[in-house]
Amino acid sequence: MTRAQLAVILALVVACAVALFWHGCRVKPVAVNSADWPPHEMANYTVGKASFFTDKKGAWGPLDVTKGLYVACWHLARGTPVEFRAEGRCCTAIVADRGPAKWLVRRGRLYDCSPRLFDSLFGGLERGVGRVAARVLTEEAK
Repeated sequence: MTRAQLAVILALVVACAVALFWHGCRVKPVAVNSADWPPHEMANYTVGKASFFTDKKGAWGPLDVTKGLYVACWHLARGTPVEFRAEGRCCTAIVADRGPAKWLVRRGRLYDCSPRLFDSLFGGLERGVGRVAARVLTEEAK
């Protein structure tokens, strides 16, 4: 390879790294100012935005979104139990699908909740999007 070709490859690698860094900066964890979340307990939580979904067909088959406490998430495996906290409420849900849409994830929306889960956390569906703290439950915590 010539020096010119190496320079072009290096420039492309740097451009990709800058683009990934730029998009990654938009998904920063947000500070939580809540008396029910002491800082020492928040160490194992991921804080981000959550919305709710109404699709009855998930990536792995049909879902009964009206009855179950389900969540869609890209970075957790299907069947993973997750504890959510929002506005002083706490619920446990199971990862049942992938989502939300990738462009929403880049803007900080990390979870798509079933309507029942969202209602349990925020007391209704009117809001549409809310801030949650999520923690993957280990075998000991179940």
